[in-house]
Amino acid sequence: MQKQTKKWGRLIKYFAISAASFVILFLATDIIIMPLIVSSEEVILPDLSGKDKNSAIKILEELDLIPVLEGPKYVAKVPKDKIFLQKPRPGTKVKTRRNVYLFYSGGEPVLKIPNVTGKTLRDAKLTLERVGLVIRNILEVPSELPPNSVIEQVHVKSLRTNLKDSIDLKISFGPQIGKIRVPGIIGESLSQAEKILKKYSLELGKINYVPSSSLLPNTVVDQYPSRDKLVSLGDSVDVFISRESVTNFGGN
Repeated sequence: MQKQTKKWGRLIKYFAISAASFVILFLATDIIIMPLIVSSEEVILPDLSGKDKNSAIKILEELDLIPVLEGPKYVAKVPKDKIFLQKPRPGTKVKTRRNVYLFYSGGEPVLKIPNVTGKTLRDAKLTLERVGLVIRNILEVPSELPPNSVIEQVHVKSLRTNLKDSIDLKISFGPQIGKIRVPGIIGESLSQAEKILKKYSLELGKINYVPSSSLLPNTVVDQYPSRDKLVSLGDSVDVFISRESVTNFGGN
């Protein structure tokens, strides 16, 4: 019986302490914390768009606000490190010590310009449009390359350019009358070299043999005229062909 009385006494004491703690916490919140929250100073957010990110940070800190940078984001026509968006929006009334998110630009998005020389005009258009480039002008010029082949990319001053920029192309409308550029046949077999020359309306000329222990026999090791030289249709191309080295072991 005495043990049960002590148990009830401890429970009553526990509930009394809990109730007192709750009352103290409530009074502290009502008397101290809530007035501080309610009485926090309010400010109206200025418009920071277009400002340099460092300047925008300084303005917010002077207003007792907390700047939070978001970026860089690559945005067309917005210079690097300039603010282009803020949250909350300009004109919003906020309390001091509030986070304000600043979105700043990393500059114009850039990309590598693909090389389309040698491609057909159709393939070149698809390749350039795929990366956001627009063909501005197409100039047809005489060339030894097949008609509608791209022979030059014009007005490209570097390997990188702005997205949605334009590019000029020079394309071939066919070879000059009676002229052709010599194809490269070094490394080809003699029979394959002859086929390539015939495809370009050229003839196989003088065959010179060169001893070689590292190449298969009848492999072209040199040519004259050299690759890309401009010659007349029907001209001959001399070749230097490998042959097996003959080792003389000596004897009488």
